[in-house]
Amino acid sequence: MFKSIALMSLLALIGCQAVADSVAVVSESLQMTEARVPVERIGSELVDVSVDISYRKNMTQADYPDFIQLKQDLRTWTDGFEWTPEEGKSPRGWEALASALSTGVLANYPTINFVALTVSVYPNARHPYARSYKSLALRPATDANAPQTDLSVTLPIESHGIDHQGPNVIDLTTELHYADGATDYPAVQDVYGLLFEMMEAYPVESDYWETLMKSMSADLLETYPQFDAIDMTMLVYPTESVSYFHRIHCRTERDAR
Repeated sequence: MFKSIALMSLLALIGCQAVADSVAVVSESLQMTEARVPVERIGSELVDVSVDISYRKNMTQADYPDFIQLKQDLRTWTDGFEWTPEEGKSPRGWEALASALSTGVLANYPTINFVALTVSVYPNARHPYARSYKSLALRPATDANAPQTDLSVTLPIESHGIDHQGPNVIDLTTELHYADGATDYPAVQDVYGLLFEMMEAYPVESDYWETLMKSMSADLLETYPQFDAIDMTMLVYPTESVSYFHRIHCRTERDAR
């Protein structure tokens, strides 16, 4: 009996190896989040740090990074981040931290090819609005080139009452992508204020939601030259006349001409 079990185990192992050899692994990734990390910046603030990484192809057992060490590195880099700007430079904000963390992962973990890192900042008495800062970093083809990056800030508005197409309740998520080389980051309070102002003052109540969102996106790009693209997503709650949720997304980019 024991010989039969051993033989079956050996055949199973051989079979698994044969299947593994015949499979092409197209992509591999890992996502993890450390929640409620305290950050001493201007007073104490709480953030979530999320990292979504993609590995290079043909990974072996020895190639995978120790994700516990990666988590510790992210905490160490966050705690040691230098918020004071260089002389003559703009103040360093959450955008700079997100960018430093994403490029730090690429620099210290050579088998990681792509990083999407998000710093989500909790609201507090001084800044009553939630916001999250995302930095995408792609490893260059050669070491001579810098990583390709995309930096954005996301501003969520939840359960907002609006008089458009009658009384409605919406969630609005606005992701603003910074232009390459942008360093003059606008205050998120001002952007939030403009979003609420545009929704309140929009003149044509019967316009489609898509038209409202395109108008708001265009106004944001005109007001803030630091941004070159906007992803805006709206979730409209059910009403008596429209008994289902519906979600609308609009991406607007600055005309390069």
